[in-house]
Amino acid sequence: MIVSNAHSFVHIAGRVLTSPARWDRDDWLTFGAVGGGIAASALLDNDGRTLMQRNQSRFNTNLTNYTIQYGDGLNMLVASAGGYAAGLFFWNDWLRETAMLTGSSILIAGTVSTLTKVLVGRGRPYLGKGHGFFRPLTISDESYFSFPSGHSAIAFSLSAVLAQRINNLWASVALYSLAAGTAYARMYADDHWFSDVVEGATISVAISRSVVGLYEGREECQAETGLRIVPGPGGITVARFF
Repeated sequence: MIVSNAHSFVHIAGRVLTSPARWDRDDWLTFGAVGGGIAASALLDNDGRTLMQRNQSRFNTNLTNYTIQYGDGLNMLVASAGGYAAGLFFWNDWLRETAMLTGSSILIAGTVSTLTKVLVGRGRPYLGKGHGFFRPLTISDESYFSFPSGHSAIAFSLSAVLAQRINNLWASVALYSLAAGTAYARMYADDHWFSDVVEGATISVAISRSVVGLYEGREECQAETGLRIVPGPGGITVARFF
């Protein structure tokens, strides 16, 4: 089972990371529209920062210290590993699969966001150089890792997977609210611009939806193959489907 899940992760990660090579015209138009929306959100960067600085308080600081933990990649990976182990121990397929999918989404979204940070090299708000200051291909200085928000990417990855797996309106509202709280915390700490968290949320939700869709679609295909015991009028038949 563990080997099968590892194989699923490799397959899904490969499909997600290479998906642009298979996009058609409509996919690229969608990508352009989403990119335009993210670019437009940069118009609110300065106003968003001003709003955060204006609302500094002890209560907000304590609140953001908690909500930011939801977007901590290491913590969420440990939680996913714990959920996966519990699913194995209790033979709970839903828990095992969900934990595997959250871990996969976190790893993929984290990889994409980290690579983007390095390539873009956007200066963080606290540098005081404005939201249009970039130093591309910066590797060693995290002051230029503003775009996108990694914490937001992790938080929305986790919420998107859980929302799809739980499939309950109120659970989805709670999960996405928690992720939004993480994004708010990153802006409140003056570590990210508004467009940074919008990008982190957008890319991670898209990745998570692809991860769940690919896994569930693959499981359905695998369920149609292999050995089965098929009842019939004359008894039972052992059949192999492929």
